[in-house]
Amino acid sequence: TILGIEDALLHGVLPSAISTMSQLEYLWLDNNFFEGVIPDLSNLGSLVELDLSNNRFIGSFPRLSLVLSSTLAQVLLGGNMLEGELPSSICDLVDLKVFRIAGNSLIGSHPSCLGKPVFPYDVDFT
Repeated sequence: TILGIEDALLHGVLPSAISTMSQLEYLWLDNNFFEGVIPDLSNLGSLVELDLSNNRFIGSFPRLSLVLSSTLAQVLLGGNMLEGELPSSICDLVDLKVFRIAGNSLIGSHPSCLGKPVFPYDVDFT
């Protein structure tokens, strides 16, 4: 299942009900004007690609739990206003290949797994 609404000038808060879409595989909501905190996505056990880049999301890095560890291959969250540190649980996403978070206000050191060449082939923190 795909939910793709890119470049649509959508405004507002991303509803928490999105977390009930357990069969969702592709969530592409990039280049809109969504704001507020990213809801808990840990129930999206089939999610392969998450693209919430270039919106106005705030708060800490979203919770991406072990439920997603065997499916999630792409996380694109760049160009938002996320703050804080990256959780070490990001290292549990064993199939992650693309991880882009540039353009946020994340602080602290990155989890050690992100510096290993066997982890994502496309990592962008700048």
